[in-house]
Amino acid sequence: MGNKATPSKGCGKDNTLKDNFTFTSAGIEHEIYLTMPENYDKNKPYRLVFGMHYMGGSAEAVAKREAYYGLRNQKDAKENTIFVAPHGYTTELDRSGKEKENPWRCYDDKDHVFFDEFLTYLNENLCIDTSRVFSVGFSFGAMFSNALAQDFQDRLRGVVVFSTMDQVIYMPKNKGLPIAWMGTVGMSDDLCTPKLGRSARDRILKNNGKPDAEGNFTDARSETADEYTFPVKWCTFDGQHTYNPREDGKVWTIETAWEFITQF
Repeated sequence: MGNKATPSKGCGKDNTLKDNFTFTSAGIEHEIYLTMPENYDKNKPYRLVFGMHYMGGSAEAVAKREAYYGLRNQKDAKENTIFVAPHGYTTELDRSGKEKENPWRCYDDKDHVFFDEFLTYLNENLCIDTSRVFSVGFSFGAMFSNALAQDFQDRLRGVVVFSTMDQVIYMPKNKGLPIAWMGTVGMSDDLCTPKLGRSARDRILKNNGKPDAEGNFTDARSETADEYTFPVKWCTFDGQHTYNPREDGKVWTIETAWEFITQF
């Protein structure tokens, strides 16, 4: 908590990236929406937040209509955070050899290759605090963010997953390293059910215990909250498949997610 910023290679460079462009990786062209901070300072390392879209959604919808799941409208977000939304629709072959269109890859690692190469590209062209990179998503976007938490613990500080599960999406081998993780689920969700969400949560908890004498992290599933080395936040609500449930007229999940991200 509170560590000094780690500037990326792009610090000191003038920003030449447009707010809408394409980036090709692993043979797939991705449309990108980029939302820069107001009064961007090329010498100031900024927090970076990815917004991953859901099935039936798009990068444009996340960036413009959803305001990055409401996070762009939170306190100080417009001044202190770079937001980016990549578009993930691709056509791939399923296990039977038939073509299937999915929001994010389900049968191979091409989206993980893309994330790795695209994050490097952003680091080389923008002034980013490389120790404060986050991925946020809902439903299929949450599943992709959750999958990234398997193998990008060294590049992501944390993820926020609204309605996630470990199934359907491509899941790489778990590196077993800790990562900050926040998840929400509606107790009446019949798509990404509470049971499937808890499975994702418990996998993270297994990685996020205290380090032993050799520096290896122990299983945290039985620990109490104040013992977690890397924060894990799990929120349930009385509702269905949504990222912005209302309680007493207020959407509390967005504010809670922003508090989770900005605590670092």
